[in-house]
Formats: sequence, C-alpha cells, structure tokens
Amino acid sequence: MAEENFITLPWRFGGTIRDSINEYRKKNNLPEPEEVKKLGPYRIRDTFLKEELGLVRELYIDESSLDYVDLFPNVTSITFNGFGVKSEDFRNILAKYPNLENLTIKCQDNISALDLSNLKKLQKLELISNNRLGSVLGLEELKALKEFTFYDNIVFHQEGKLCNFADNLLQKGAKCNLDVLYMPTMQKLGIDISNANWCESIGLGIIADKIQYTTSEIEPAVKKAKEVVAEYITEQDTDMQKFAIMYHWMCKNIKYDYGALESKNTRQVNGQRIGKTGGANGTANGLIYGHCVCEGYSKSMQMLLKLCNIPSFDISCVVEEKDLPSMNFDGKRRVHEGDHSILKVNIDGSCYYSDVTNDASRYQNNMKRNAFLLSKEDMSKRNVLVGEAGVLAAAKSISEEDFDKLMAFAEDRIIKVEHIKAVKEVEELLDVNIMQRIDYTYDNDLGVPRVIPTNASTLSKEEGEIHTRLETLYQNGDLDLKKYHRLNLEILKEYKSQISSLPKNVNDDTSFGSQEAPKKPNM
Repeated sequence: MAEENFITLPWRFGGTIRDSINEYRKKNNLPEPEEVKKLGPYRIRDTFLKEELGLVRELYIDESSLDYVDLFPNVTSITFNGFGVKSEDFRNILAKYPNLENLTIKCQDNISALDLSNLKKLQKLELISNNRLGSVLGLEELKALKEFTFYDNIVFHQEGKLCNFADNLLQKGAKCNLDVLYMPTMQKLGIDISNANWCESIGLGIIADKIQYTTSEIEPAVKKAKEVVAEYITEQDTDMQKFAIMYHWMCKNIKYDYGALESKNTRQVNGQRIGKTGGANGTANGLIYGHCVCEGYSKSMQMLLKLCNIPSFDISCVVEEKDLPSMNFDGKRRVHEGDHSILKVNIDGSCYYSDVTNDASRYQNNMKRNAFLLSKEDMSKRNVLVGEAGVLAAAKSISEEDFDKLMAFAEDRIIKVEHIKAVKEVEELLDVNIMQRIDYTYDNDLGVPRVIPTNASTLSKEEGEIHTRLETLYQNGDLDLKKYHRLNLEILKEYKSQISSLPKNVNDDTSFGSQEAPKKPNM
C-alpha cells in the first residue's frame, strides 16, 4: 500500500468526509477499493485515497478544516457550522465553488455581509444564528432557489427586502422557513404567508435546535401580541415607558412552566401534552398558553417589543449555581435550570440587559424585581453571557429611583386598561351601558335641555342590579368563580368612582340642581 497515494485529515473532519464518501458510493452503487478496506477501523476515519476526495459532494467546514478545502473539486453542498471562519475565508471558499447547490451558514460571528450573486445554481440556502450578519447581496440572482431558511440573524437590517424576496419565492412554490419575528412585517406588507413556515432557535450556539411552526400554529401568538400592544401602548409613550409596560405585563401574566421540564419542554395540561416538543422555549407557549421557560420569556418579550419598534435580542447565558433563583411555584420550592436566556434591548441609543424570567418569578412571589435594564457588567455578575464579549453596552444600570417610577407608571397603565376591559366585558354580557352614560337629552318641543336624573341612589341601584345579574350568570355556570369575582370587583370600583365624581350639590333627591344647563348645540 503506497502511502504517497493517501492523504490524512484531522480525525473529526475526516469522519464527516468518510461519511460523505460512503453515502456517495451507496447512492451510486460504487464498490469500496481494496486499499481502503485494508486501512482498518481506526485509520479509515482519517486516511483517504486521493482519488476518493473527488467523490465528496458535501463539506462541513469550521476553523479546523479550512486548510483542506482545496482538496475537494466536486463539492455541491457546503455547511459552515462552527466558530472561527473569517469573512475573507467565506469569500474565497464561495468563489471556488460557483456550482454550489446547497449552502448552510450557521453560528458565524465573524461575518457581517454576504455576496451570493455568483451562486447561480443554488437550490437550497440556510442562514441561521449569524449574530453579526447585517446584509446579504445577490439574493435576486438566485433564480434556481427552491428552499430558503432564514432566522435568528439578530442584527439583519434588510428585513423589508428579505420579506419581498420570500414573497417572490412563495409565489413560485418554493419552501420558505422564516424567523417568527418577520410574520408581523409580512402581514403589514400584505404578503400571503399561508404556505410559509416559521422558525426560532432554542439552546446554545452550534448545538442549538429549533422550533418550526406553520402559519396557523404561530399566528395566534402574533395576534395576541398585537392585541396586547394595541391595548396597553399609546403613541405618546416613550420607548422606555413602552418597555416598562410590556415588561410588567410579562411579569404579571406569564408563569414559569416547571411541568414542561419533565416532558421535553412541552406544555402539559391534565397530563396531556399540547403544542410543540420544546415549545416551552418559544413564543407560542408564552403568548398563547401563558406558560413557558426562560427562552420562551425572552422570545415572547421580543415579539411584543418588535411590535413597539424596539430592537431586542435573545441572549444565551449560563447561571452560576449559587445564583440560581429559588422560588415557590404550585406549592413547591423550585430552582431554575443552569442554562439560561435573557434579553438584550436597545433603548434611546443604549444597550441594556434584562432577565424577564427572574423578575417574573420574583414578582409572582411578592419580591422586588432586580434584573431590569442592567449594564453588561452588572448582568455579567449574575450570568456568563455567550457571544457578548465585544458588545458596547450602557455604562451603568438604570437607577432604582427610575425603576420605581417606570414600574409605577406601567402598573398604573395596566390597572386602568384592565379595569376598562372588565367593565366593557360586563356591558357586553348584560347589554348595559355603564361607562358611556348620557347625562341629559334635548326636548325638541321646548328647545331646552332636559336633565336626566343621575344621582348616587340611581347609581347604587344600578350597581346592585348588575351584581345580581352577574351572580345569576355564576349560579347558572356561565361564569367561573375567578371571573365572577374579578368582574364584581371591577364593577364595584367603577361605581365607586362614578359616585365619588358626582357634583357636590348632587344628592339622592335631586338631579343636577342649580348646575347651569348645557347649551343647546347649533343645529
């Protein structure tokens, strides 16, 4: 066996090459050469006949395999999945393989821009979790593309262009797997997304998995996010106020799903699994079911902030065991996992870090929240942040005084909105008018205002009738106990407010008394 006919590759890289060669031989019914059989079980994974390398069609490239790329002249599929590949390496490799049919680029921190214009034969393109990928050139040149996957490229700024590109592909019947956060944009653009698929990464880096949804599976979560933003956010709110409102809403409404940890992070209700395997890590579980784990908190918050036009990013990290928050849930003492997810957000030109999971747990256990808009330095004292070494962030965390003001503002907004929602719910249930009452009408014959007697006695009687009707609905099984108590409490608050706001000279026996009658409007 002449050694000069062989070449040795690094063991790990060689293993992927041997698998690729074996697959090609099996597919094309080619025998294995005797020289290769004689290599034995150990050497066969890193030692190759030079002529064998021409059979390789798939390459898996990371930093350790860059020096060997030139050995494979007939490659049609390349996967970059590992750190250390530089922008120059990408350019050189893609230039060497203009006949590529499949290209996957995943978890590459060194690449900020891609030019794919020379890959005219590309049929499948996957761009996943490339943290600094800001732009992709030459998409319009990919006429042969049949499958396009693009998600979790967190700084990508050509979203509108990419959504229109996906629209063209969908119209041609191509398969598109897009970032969940792009759904609102595509809906706003009026794009038909019925045949699109939606993805989000879960887990750490190159070992990350994904959750994939159909449009019908994820659309309820997007709809819920839109409803929440429309209900609680106003155009007058600053970005800081919007963030505080959404943060407080998350802390109040989303529960940590410890039960899901025992069933591959799948939501369980009465012992039955619902939703996706791993779904507790995603947007759908947080916004649809109100239960998720840490990544679900971050991703749900991202969707809300997306609709508020506030940039945010899901950041993986590891919590030191001594810092794992221990809380009471469902009557049991529980501890969070070591692998963790937090949120990075850009507000008013500054980058902050927040741990929504931690603060939701603390809030629901009547403890003060302590992970709201922290500096990178302060967050790093609690978590080992992944991939954030070169990020410029706010020099200091938000002050405790500002935190208290923002949370008071957010809580006041949510209380007011939820009160109005509850009263409107009663109005619809009972077909009554509670908030939009009319204080007077006009007598067309006399041409003067005629005052309707609205006084404390009238309001108290009306309130009593509403409580009675709600109790009847509860007794009949049309309201559960929790909802019955909630609606009764909000009705009590509403009528107390209305009675306390009556004019001073209004009492149980008079209407508006000596008040000046409203002027008749011009006809």
